[in-house]
Amino acid sequence: MSDAGLSRRALLAGAAGALLGGCRRAADPRVLRVGCMGTLAHAPSLVGLHSGRFERALAARGVRLERAVFGAGPEVMSSLLAGAIDVGCLGPVPAVTAFVRTRGRSVQVVSGAASGGAVFVVRRGAGIRCAADLRGRRVATPQLGNTNDLSLRAWLRSQGMDATEYGGEVTVSPMKGSAMLAQMRRGMLDAAWVAEPWGARLVADAGAVVWIDERTLWPGGRFATAVLVMHRAYHATAAGNVRLWVEAHAAEVARLRSDPARGMAEADAALRAITGRGVAPRVLAEAWGRLEFTTDPLEDSMRAMARVGMELGMVPRGPLAGFVGSA
Repeated sequence: MSDAGLSRRALLAGAAGALLGGCRRAADPRVLRVGCMGTLAHAPSLVGLHSGRFERALAARGVRLERAVFGAGPEVMSSLLAGAIDVGCLGPVPAVTAFVRTRGRSVQVVSGAASGGAVFVVRRGAGIRCAADLRGRRVATPQLGNTNDLSLRAWLRSQGMDATEYGGEVTVSPMKGSAMLAQMRRGMLDAAWVAEPWGARLVADAGAVVWIDERTLWPGGRFATAVLVMHRAYHATAAGNVRLWVEAHAAEVARLRSDPARGMAEADAALRAITGRGVAPRVLAEAWGRLEFTTDPLEDSMRAMARVGMELGMVPRGPLAGFVGSA
């Protein structure tokens, strides 16, 4: 096997190990531990947690709510499988990967959260005018194996290119948004496929240009970027808690849709309180305009991602029957 093949297998094995985590702790029906990410696609969860509305909905049943915020979807899924959290909001690709690897025994998608809000940005002045100009360049994604990472690799292949670990010409570097911002400012990073608000932030603060709005790559411009996932063991013990969480999430989606201005203000306040970092008003408005909050899990788009992931070797091959269900 080539060095490139060995490198790719090592990288994907590491991502799979992170997803599978260790043995899961026993479920406690008196506590619901919620995990989400500090991106705008997770605004229903972030706002519901920060406002106290999630907590009050659970407290009415005598259930204590605990929360955790993660940097990327594989971290959420790893914590869910290990028992550090019971339910979570994350991108669809880590959820698909975990479902197939555990043969559907551990996790299930129970609701949608957001569509859109993912962009491919390039550094202004980098000389990138067409896909071929990415050869020999360095491109970032939030984490190996996350939904943005899959989108980038799939798009590269559609353009007749590949990441270096597949023997291709484009270096794909997983890194946090703050590192992308710093490196793009210094000219050390040429492009990034990211979730909002990092796309709008890279445009505003690093001189990047939106090259691809991922909505343009999907039928009707709709595709899952965040979904709600539960662990089956917790659901078996405390199904009522999961239903309350899903209902509270749906109420937050409705609030965000009915009053976008209020939703943006609440999302910014939640980000500042929970992650320690807010979003400038013009950046927030640009990012918000690329998002749609929805309880529709957009299952067709998730299945399409799964097929592409399997072709790339990023998602193990296996059936997806029962992947999406109800609480």
